[in-house]
Amino acid sequence: MIEIIKDSYLGLNREELDGEYLCIPTKISKPIFFNSSLFEIFSVCNHKSIYDVQKYMLKKYPDISEKRIKSGVENALWYLRNIGIIRIEGESAMHELSENEIFAMPEEWEFESISNFMKTLFDKKECFWYIDSNTSLDKKSVIRSMCEVEILRYSHATGSRIIYQYSAKGSKDIDGVVIFNLHSFRRVAYIQTLIGKDEKIAREILENLKKMLNENRVYNIKILFSGRKKEVSLVEFFKRYGFVQEAVLKNEAYFGDLHVYTFNEEAL
Repeated sequence: MIEIIKDSYLGLNREELDGEYLCIPTKISKPIFFNSSLFEIFSVCNHKSIYDVQKYMLKKYPDISEKRIKSGVENALWYLRNIGIIRIEGESAMHELSENEIFAMPEEWEFESISNFMKTLFDKKECFWYIDSNTSLDKKSVIRSMCEVEILRYSHATGSRIIYQYSAKGSKDIDGVVIFNLHSFRRVAYIQTLIGKDEKIAREILENLKKMLNENRVYNIKILFSGRKKEVSLVEFFKRYGFVQEAVLKNEAYFGDLHVYTFNEEAL
């Protein structure tokens, strides 16, 4: 069942000159524009199921294929959920991950699963967890907020945090997540977060990330550390897989100096 969340947004009270509707979700406090189709789906979804909304749209638009409408409605509703203005309870997207290895950007319906995966692994010592050294690792509330669906979805959409999920061969679950951004005319990728169920998964994610970036002509991959003792094992992990220290930027990290490591094929 779908429910519009009270006081979850500002706007959506008038059509702009270009036919769009301005919405400012309170959880992300950033302006988002709805096209007429998304606004219509939002307008009719309250206290209905995904199936009910699909049925409504199919009846209203009989000239559009059933497959296209069903897919469009489902993606739209999960998008509305991902920006924090509706709840979807008692329903799933009815999708199942393949048993083949998967390394891909998430679909709308997968952001919630990624968020839950990250939160679940947050306190597990046996998992692999790297996060950008410019983030305060001593403030768990800061890290947990970064795992919220709304934050993940918005930052991915804007390109400030590009998200890829990973499922190992034979697995039907999410086994890892990598988040990065691109700098310098999209030729340098900085890894911001790398999470895996274990170190083996983290290594497989790195291999897939390097392959994907190379295919897109991004040949420089960098990662940042602050030089603290608690990061020693993480630094050693990345050094084993070809990362070498490139520079030390004085007083540029949250905790002091910023140590920049870059991937070098010859270091393998």
